[in-house]
Amino acid sequence: MIRLEKIDQQRISSGEKVGLYRLSNSQGVEIEIIELGGAIRSLKTPDWRGDQGDIVLGYQGAQDYLLDDCYMGTLIGRYANRIAGGRFRLGNKSYQLTTNEGGNHLHGGRVGFNKRLWQASEYQDSTGPTLKLTLRSPDGEEGFPGTLDISVVYSLSENNRFNIFYEATTDADTILNLTQHSYFNLSAGQVDTILEHELQIQASHYLPITENLIPDGKFENVSRSPLNFLTSKPIGKDIHSTHPQINLAKGYDHTLALDPGHQSFHKATVNEPVSRRQMLLYTDRPGVQLYTGNSLIKPLKTKVKSDLNFIKWGAFCLEAQSFPDAPNHPLFPSANLSAGGIYRTASSYEFQCI
Repeated sequence: MIRLEKIDQQRISSGEKVGLYRLSNSQGVEIEIIELGGAIRSLKTPDWRGDQGDIVLGYQGAQDYLLDDCYMGTLIGRYANRIAGGRFRLGNKSYQLTTNEGGNHLHGGRVGFNKRLWQASEYQDSTGPTLKLTLRSPDGEEGFPGTLDISVVYSLSENNRFNIFYEATTDADTILNLTQHSYFNLSAGQVDTILEHELQIQASHYLPITENLIPDGKFENVSRSPLNFLTSKPIGKDIHSTHPQINLAKGYDHTLALDPGHQSFHKATVNEPVSRRQMLLYTDRPGVQLYTGNSLIKPLKTKVKSDLNFIKWGAFCLEAQSFPDAPNHPLFPSANLSAGGIYRTASSYEFQCI
């Protein structure tokens, strides 16, 4: 039986109230979600012994998410990842976005969706209760054109699949790229790093990055490169490689171009050998950003749930999304959303034991 309950409400520095909700099923999966940033605060799943453990990094209170600079477990927008110089053209008009990372635009700008207070509501679908988060982004926010109305629905099934459905409309032509930015360590703190996690991604190509971590617009075959995850291998197997791409990112911070044609939308699998937890990623997006927490440290201003894994390579992200800097690269799939059009996309994380 799927359950959804509001378990807490906290005030942040603005005086606004932030709700905390819990989705759970009868298999021992529990997901805590806060309205600030739509953040996944915790995600508990059983290991092979049946012992429940929290497999995502997060903070103690809602105020901590305002102080966060790691995008910890939050919804990302308007545009996930990077846009070079914060500039792009749409039709015959040029736009300048706010820049917040070395002169480039990252994850929505100075105040992205990760810092916004979403409005939560409960509704029933065919699988049971779901949590719907809504947000309005006004025309010109962070430099983006068009007023955008967004809804994100979080749901959980009895087969341990955590579903994320995105929908948005705009009153003017714009660009849009939404994702979820949870940091995972499937050992639930039993192991310090994720280097022994075994990862497989259905991606024959990756997007090479330049020194500013933005794609150069080309597609590179993963063969004979550290980005080859077509066959499952430990994340740490090639992370110490002298390959130029690994040196630039100090680990993995790359978009893999997912192979099309898989009707199940199953794109990636992660196995953790100690807990024997398995995570499967399903998505209809063209890419997934693999980030291995290369700059991850315990934030000084925040209170974390646990010090465990707040270290370099202590957690990984698999962010299903459109390609970084897509508006500036004609070979990339379009991230445009036309006035009156509807943006719809879905991704899921499924949890099992092996």
